[in-house]
Amino acid sequence: MVIIIVVCPDFSDGCSNPGTTKENLALKSGYWRVSSTSLNIFECPIKEYCLGGLIYEQCPEYHYGVFCLKCNNNTAKRKDGNSFCEICDDKSIEQDKSRINLAIGLSILCFILLNIGYLTYRLYPLFSI
Repeated sequence: MVIIIVVCPDFSDGCSNPGTTKENLALKSGYWRVSSTSLNIFECPIKEYCLGGLIYEQCPEYHYGVFCLKCNNNTAKRKDGNSFCEICDDKSIEQDKSRINLAIGLSILCFILLNIGYLTYRLYPLFSI
């Protein structure tokens, strides 16, 4: 059974073309659906992630899943404001390692300084009689 769309819903993009069915229904940008056989259309919480179009076109490159929120293998979202998935290259991995090493080094330095201060206080009290 083929369902032919007669009225063009707000979330669709060009469904008034002859021969448009739910299987080839293109969505407007900012909307998402789970499959080409579903007419349950959802507004995306992050509109930029849902490109619209046909079911196989609806997510940006390296994105997939519900509302296109997940990243493909070997991709990730940056914390520096770029919220799209991108390939994890050697440069970004090295930068992350450097940041982690710096944080560990500063933590060790703070631990040493706090212990020196504590030992100094214990060995040489401020108020001795």
